[in-house]
Amino acid sequence: MRVSPLAGSSLHVAGSNVAAGREPGEPVHAGNPGGRSVWYSWTAPASGHVWLSTNPPPALLQPRWEGVTEVVFQDPGGGTYGLITYISLNFGCGNQFDGSPPPPFFPVFGVYTGNSVAALTPVGSGTNGLWFEAVQGRTYRIAVDGNLGSAGAFAFHLVQFPAPPNDAFAGRIAVAGTKIDIEGNNVSARADAAGPAHSVWWSWTAPTFGAVQLTGTGSDAEFPLAVFTGNNIGELQTVAAGLGGLSFNATLGTTYQIALGSANGVVGNYHLQLTSPPVVIVAPLVTPSGFQRVLHGFPGADGQLLLIQSRGSSQGAWNNVALAQVRDGMAKPASLPASFPFWQEFRALVVETPFTLPRPVMRHTGLQPDGSYRLCIEGLPGLKCVIKTSTNLVDWEAVMTHTFDGAPFDYFHPASGDPQRYYRAEPVID
Repeated sequence: MRVSPLAGSSLHVAGSNVAAGREPGEPVHAGNPGGRSVWYSWTAPASGHVWLSTNPPPALLQPRWEGVTEVVFQDPGGGTYGLITYISLNFGCGNQFDGSPPPPFFPVFGVYTGNSVAALTPVGSGTNGLWFEAVQGRTYRIAVDGNLGSAGAFAFHLVQFPAPPNDAFAGRIAVAGTKIDIEGNNVSARADAAGPAHSVWWSWTAPTFGAVQLTGTGSDAEFPLAVFTGNNIGELQTVAAGLGGLSFNATLGTTYQIALGSANGVVGNYHLQLTSPPVVIVAPLVTPSGFQRVLHGFPGADGQLLLIQSRGSSQGAWNNVALAQVRDGMAKPASLPASFPFWQEFRALVVETPFTLPRPVMRHTGLQPDGSYRLCIEGLPGLKCVIKTSTNLVDWEAVMTHTFDGAPFDYFHPASGDPQRYYRAEPVID
């Protein structure tokens, strides 16, 4: 076997099979009779997919994502506003290719490993070109034959594509937003240990509770998609999986790992769309007294619960301060205690249902000198409760309502002379 050596990862090779013939025992390439083959050898400088064709390599999309986070709030005057923040991240690769190959010729390609015609192992074949997956350091024998025994000048491209930057789980790209468009390619992507084949990875932290849709509309194939939780490739827990798309219910603050694999070995460009519920934000309003802040929520579905949080700095931790519920299309105002500092950042998060209201905590403090009975009750600021009493645990009487402001509340029940009396505090939302 006489071969011409090739070296490099991006080649444009010209040659001719005029006066060439077939060696005894030579295989038929791509099922075509051929009969006029010339041979090349190429050692892969890296592992990855290789494009071998008379045509220029395909235009592969480089990894890029654009996330949109919709922030909606309402001012004290009733006006409604929308604020959208766009984030974009691009990765580029420096491959450049000759876009003007010579006039088309119809060669037949065969790719093999082995050092003699009698000991060849087929890797791939095709008319005009093919993809094959190379292993770093391995030498490949490339046969170029003429279609149906024809002869003439030919030229072909041999291009090896680098692995995407998010090929490995450890190199996953963090994306953010409630509406995200992701594009790129999984050519030359490899499987992590215990991971899907030809996989590329992203991570996304849910900004809200609710249903999430992940679709691959516009991709070159119906690539398998999967969503996991966990930070170790060997300990991932599957949340959802699907071919070309999937859906799952996200939990606020949970980080999800997203993987895209190959479609039965087919690789190419992908376009992904991730959509989750919008983040609900509320704007603070200072009342005329100047001592209290009232939050008005953005319109939502009746019965929807909003958990209001605050923090004292842009890098501080969020703290739960109140709970509100949407009624008649608007969130009822939630009054916050006067002890909040002048600068305070607020947000309202949609609470996934079903949801159990945080119950007030009631502590026994005993009889007072005047014969009354004292109870100390604590609850989440902004939460209203109704205090009820009973003498038999069957018939309950509401004696008062109270909205917590962050401080414990003392309830005094007048002296009644009853041999026994029971109390309870029930959370309610108007």
